[in-house]
Amino acid sequence: MAAPEITGRFIMLFDMVLNDKPRTQKRAREETGLNPLALDPDKWYDFQTIVLPYVESIYKQWFGSKNTLGMFAREVFPILKQTTKQLDEFSDPIQIFQNLDDIYKNNLRGDGVGGFECVEATENSVVMKANPLFMTDFTAGFLGGVVKIFEPEYKIDKIEITQRREDGHPHSMYNVSFHRE
Repeated sequence: MAAPEITGRFIMLFDMVLNDKPRTQKRAREETGLNPLALDPDKWYDFQTIVLPYVESIYKQWFGSKNTLGMFAREVFPILKQTTKQLDEFSDPIQIFQNLDDIYKNNLRGDGVGGFECVEATENSVVMKANPLFMTDFTAGFLGGVVKIFEPEYKIDKIEITQRREDGHPHSMYNVSFHRE
């Protein structure tokens, strides 16, 4: 069995989200030993020893606030869009939601990485089934970031978590609603 791994590029994205919060970024780097300048964007790194402690450090610094952690996660996709060409082929949020599992697995691999499934999609909403390596609230923010990259044309209305893995379910369920301006 292969341990979960993540690309250096995705680790760098997590760190870049904190560029406007230098004290949090510095402390998370110090607590985990993360040096983004030493990472190779195309190399694979151990998720459990690098990313998980980094995200946990941020969570602790922000007083265990699930909402704040979700806001952090919401910035991952906009930075991915700015710094790579991975999302250039998509013209609306629905297309990304329908391909989210492939995007996720381009950046994470190994046993137990889980994934995403777009169960239902309408013009202004999706129902997502997910069991990624991240906490449910982090994943909710991550899903909100999909819509955020299409601002100002699209705006998020609501992300509702209808089922949580933390409650013993095999996956979490999300209703994501948005509208076109």
